[in-house]
Amino acid sequence: MPFFQESIFYGGQNRIKLDRAGYLRVALATILIMGSIFLYVFEFRVFNRTLNIGWLLLISALVGGTLGYYISRKFSKGINETYERMRIYMVCIAMCVLFTPLYLSLINRFLDFSEPEIISVEFLSSSARISERFGNLKGVKNKIDHYAIVVVIDDQPVSFRTKKDYFSEFKEGEIVDLKVNQGLLGVRYITFAQ
Repeated sequence: MPFFQESIFYGGQNRIKLDRAGYLRVALATILIMGSIFLYVFEFRVFNRTLNIGWLLLISALVGGTLGYYISRKFSKGINETYERMRIYMVCIAMCVLFTPLYLSLINRFLDFSEPEIISVEFLSSSARISERFGNLKGVKNKIDHYAIVVVIDDQPVSFRTKKDYFSEFKEGEIVDLKVNQGLLGVRYITFAQ
């Protein structure tokens, strides 16, 4: 039988064959990754209202990198090829670093049982924004998507988005009150905005 015919009928000998437990682990990993992506979409609104997001990202990079390293050590045991070990390390570390900000943000919010602090901030601006895929079309009434709000917190301008215009009656330079939670990990976030 010629080579090309053999390869048609006998291809895939190098395919990894999993047992039932292996398929179950792959299915659970897929559900975990897809669920994390789904949660990330909703958590972006919270990232927008997080005051010290740099601190959260720094903690996430350290925790995610360390966790990914230990997970990859577990999965790479028994693999002798350097290239395969390197691939396992890169995938595990990258996935952990990618998803750790999501889980730390959820832990920071949902395990924080302290009362929100009311802080007085200087209001700078509030402007309506329209997010249309194709821009503002002539003759089409565009709907306001969100409001971009800028305030001064700790002598730094901070901008965030809200669905409602909470500051419509205030003028630039006036003092307004915001509800801010400390967070379990010390990552503060604004809680009143939707």
